[in-house]
Amino acid sequence: MLYYLPSFIMKLYYIANYRLPTRKAHGLQIVKMCEALMGAGLNCELVIPKRYKDPTVRENDILKFYGIKTPFRIKYLPSFDFVRLGALPVLGRITFWIQQFSFACRLKNYIKDDNAVVYSRD
Repeated sequence: MLYYLPSFIMKLYYIANYRLPTRKAHGLQIVKMCEALMGAGLNCELVIPKRYKDPTVRENDILKFYGIKTPFRIKYLPSFDFVRLGALPVLGRITFWIQQFSFACRLKNYIKDDNAVVYSRD
């Protein structure tokens, strides 16, 4: 359900610190939510980290992979991605937090609009 949003809101940033596209359910929910927000008349932009591609997914185009009919803008922000090191138990935690921090820093520098709304899954 969408609630009334004031007319002064010019932009909605949907922040998702996930690897997309993915075969997992959260990927579908993220893009369908963005599609629904666009359909409701909001200017929605999906902001995700630029990370290594999921090896089980052959399609690179997120909108095409999920069959999105109402397109929306997708912004990839550079982010550290240590996916190959994540298999090591101790390094996994450290690399996770480095990736989270690097993405948060990029977001801080990217979103400058005072009238924007930020929506996030995290």
